[in-house]
Amino acid sequence: MRTILLIGAVGALAAAVIGAAPVNAAGDAAPVRAYVDETTVTAGAQFMLVIEINGRADELPTMPAVDGLQISARPSTQSTQMEFSSATNTAVSRQKYGYAVYATKPGKITIPPIQIKVEGKAQTTEPIDLTVQDASVPQVRMPRGPAPTQVWPPRVLPQMPQPPAKDNEVSLEEAVVIESHVDKTQVYQGAPVEQTLCIWVLNASGFRVYNYRDQPFEPPSCEGFYPTPLEEDVTETSRDGRAFKAVTYRRTLYPTVAGDLQVGEWGWEGAASYGVREWRIQRKAPAIPIRVMALPDAPPGFSGAVGTYTLAAKLSREDGVQGVPMQLVVTVRGRGNPDAIGAPRMPKVEKAYISDPDRSPAPSEPTGADVEKTFTYTVTPLAPGELSIPPIEYGYFDPGAGAYKTESTQPLLVHVLQSAEYTGPRKLMTQNRDPDPAGSVNMIGDDIFPLAAGPAGLRPVRRSDAMAPAAAAAPVLAYAGVALLMRRKRRFERDPAYARARRARSRAVKRLDAAAGSAEPAEELYRALLGYVADRYNLQETGLTSQEVTQTLEAGHVEAEVKEHVRKILRACERTRYGGAKLSRDEIAALSRGALDAIARLESHGAEAPV
Repeated sequence: MRTILLIGAVGALAAAVIGAAPVNAAGDAAPVRAYVDETTVTAGAQFMLVIEINGRADELPTMPAVDGLQISARPSTQSTQMEFSSATNTAVSRQKYGYAVYATKPGKITIPPIQIKVEGKAQTTEPIDLTVQDASVPQVRMPRGPAPTQVWPPRVLPQMPQPPAKDNEVSLEEAVVIESHVDKTQVYQGAPVEQTLCIWVLNASGFRVYNYRDQPFEPPSCEGFYPTPLEEDVTETSRDGRAFKAVTYRRTLYPTVAGDLQVGEWGWEGAASYGVREWRIQRKAPAIPIRVMALPDAPPGFSGAVGTYTLAAKLSREDGVQGVPMQLVVTVRGRGNPDAIGAPRMPKVEKAYISDPDRSPAPSEPTGADVEKTFTYTVTPLAPGELSIPPIEYGYFDPGAGAYKTESTQPLLVHVLQSAEYTGPRKLMTQNRDPDPAGSVNMIGDDIFPLAAGPAGLRPVRRSDAMAPAAAAAPVLAYAGVALLMRRKRRFERDPAYARARRARSRAVKRLDAAAGSAEPAEELYRALLGYVADRYNLQETGLTSQEVTQTLEAGHVEAEVKEHVRKILRACERTRYGGAKLSRDEIAALSRGALDAIARLESHGAEAPV
């Protein structure tokens, strides 16, 4: 039974295969067949003529001479397939030969019947009618077909010689070109570098280029830089006098370290199709070296921003009210890394309380390095009269001038009205002409608690002799404790550097604990350790780099081993941030433990901020 089922399955499969083969009028498989992959072609373009033979050919087919066509004498491709015929219970050989053909002039052209001797009998193919169009646009001169397959006995069939190029023909290498450019190769640390990636594709009829197997676009590596997202633009333009379609990608790179860096080699893989044929193509653009110069010694008030900026300040109202908050909006505009723009330092303002700023970044333009960042402060007047806010200064480094610059706002003046609820000092005590009876209450005002006019029913209280010393010492101890607390509080208020150093460890530990569950753990680990050093040594955290951290630890006379430990952790995080790699859980845990150990060793070191 199994034998019968197996024979039936094989027979059905063979019938299906043979049914797919070319057939003649009688319904039998045609002994020979000739066809092309397209019947409408362009003058100068290549196409394939396929000869299909059912049976064993005694010799290779002989190609006819056709006016207007160049047909290769030898096949470019060859394949042999064995099939089972259920009608004769025999195996049938099917052979296919592919011949490269070039159309040399436009018009109607016919490939005549081709005679082939199969198993001792002469067989003839049907004629093929072609329409050759004029090459009115540049034609892509595609490479020869794939390498021919080996047959038995093993032999390699020769390729057809490439015909001479014509004036309007473009090679495949010229038809698809990629380029990688930067606007400068020597910059200061933190200064923007504009990178442009472009894919040029010849605008020719029937020519199409696309990513190979829909692979995602991969920009070149840029270790040591902070890159912005890619922006894509598609335009039609000309190149070397020919029409091209250009796909352009732009991004801004901000160098985070000084030294000899490079934008990596850019490799792009795609596919090109012309008619029904397809070629896989690979292009490469070389790496670009970039020299990054370290910033000069920074003056006091440097914000950490590198670029060119303007500063503006505005109050939310022209007249203020005592005790009623108003908003002071400071706007920084310019070209530079938005992450390096720190808050301006507010000057001391008499008779007013100014809060920490709320940051709200917003790009002024959708492209390029133009940025705008606003800082909103809450200003609360404490006394009526004229409130003057001195000029606000913002220090930055201008890479074009190679020098530090300072922008400042105009002084702001606001008139502060006295609060309606404030009516001046009240008279808390009055002298009555008629003495009140002992124990009565004298009402001074509606908003003042009543005052007792005299004691009523006072009795002496006896205290234990043992409690007397404790009772006498309690006020002194309480006063001393309150004095210490107030002293500490005043130092926290008057000495920001001391307050930051005291809170640095707890703040860093919280940030490290949150890093494990973050979407970007390397970024959080980097910011936590960098923020600890900034708090410990009273530095501006925004724009602080690993190199500056190392220099700070050196100036603070931190042990070389501890300094190197901190540097390695920061560099490991930087490589992950800028290289695009992902950290495993074990790597995150190891870096977190290393950061905690570094913080503990810095705490035990006890170094003060360098002068």
